[in-house]
Amino acid sequence: MAMDPLIVTALVGGAAGLVTGLASALVTPWAQWGVEKRRKKLEHRTAKLKQWKSGLNDIDSALTKYRTWSEGNVLYDPSDPFETAEEDFKRALDIDARPWFLSLGHYLSDCKSTALRQLVTRAQSTPTVENANELIRNIASEILTVEKQWKIG
Repeated sequence: MAMDPLIVTALVGGAAGLVTGLASALVTPWAQWGVEKRRKKLEHRTAKLKQWKSGLNDIDSALTKYRTWSEGNVLYDPSDPFETAEEDFKRALDIDARPWFLSLGHYLSDCKSTALRQLVTRAQSTPTVENANELIRNIASEILTVEKQWKIG
């Protein structure tokens, strides 16, 4: 008993439409999820870079203030006249427990992380302009390396 060709065509067309509809219903959300996942990853990485650069900027600002102070120009915050540039500078170098510095360490090799920690320790124990400059250069270099690895910027 043979089926009518019109019925066969309708069944094949209906089956194809059903398969196509199911495929698009499954693929579209999956593709959107992939795009959203990449967007959130980029946002997270951009926020990390901004946080690291802000922390580095704090050290650099304190260094600039300290350098001016050490050249004989005593600077202070008028709202806190007991605060000296040297105290600000030493406090700015106390970064080994700061969230931004700790999070940077997660993206570095053990060797690089150890090297940065040694520079931090040296800058803290002997807070000189030279030690601070070396620390700033090395942190900036590591941030730039991570930024390039992430292909941002």
